[in-house]
Amino acid sequence: MVVGLLESDVHGDIAEEDSTGYEDPDDMKWDSHRDFIVSAFCPATKESSWEPPYGTDSDKLNAYVAKFRANGNKPLVNDDGKIRASHLLVKNETSRKPKSWKSPDGITRTRDEAISIMKEHQRRILNGEVKLSDLAQTESDCSSHTNGGDLGFFGKGQMQPAFEQAAFALNVGEYSDIIETDSGIHILQRTG
Repeated sequence: MVVGLLESDVHGDIAEEDSTGYEDPDDMKWDSHRDFIVSAFCPATKESSWEPPYGTDSDKLNAYVAKFRANGNKPLVNDDGKIRASHLLVKNETSRKPKSWKSPDGITRTRDEAISIMKEHQRRILNGEVKLSDLAQTESDCSSHTNGGDLGFFGKGQMQPAFEQAAFALNVGEYSDIIETDSGIHILQRTG
């Protein structure tokens, strides 16, 4: 199990078979992209979500976060220096996790096809035809689509390097050019 915070506590307190529905607690990985525990990834199904898995005991999750903070631990970065961004992700067959809520059986488009799709999305956004947040809800391959692509606040060292570099170079309201990471092809907007 990979947590980025307190691995053994999540294993014992949160990722229990009866509270998450996962067959093995080691199938659950927690990631800390924003503040503490905010996204979950199951390697067995290759699914990720910005929400805890169905059936997760929220009391145990809240107790874990409280225990983490009480032990003097802090988020991976200080509150100072965090920014907020939203993004649109188009995955391709070589993406780190080539599945999405739109394509649960797997994504078969090539990298070039993903870039072509993203160029059209970028054109529409920059021409004012559609907002990135609206387009993300229907077209993004990221589970953040439910939040209009909003990734919340994050600091340096919490995102993939190319994504982070682009995000921190933008002023609030600005859009990035097309970015490629292990996750796929992105456009992002700095929102805070």
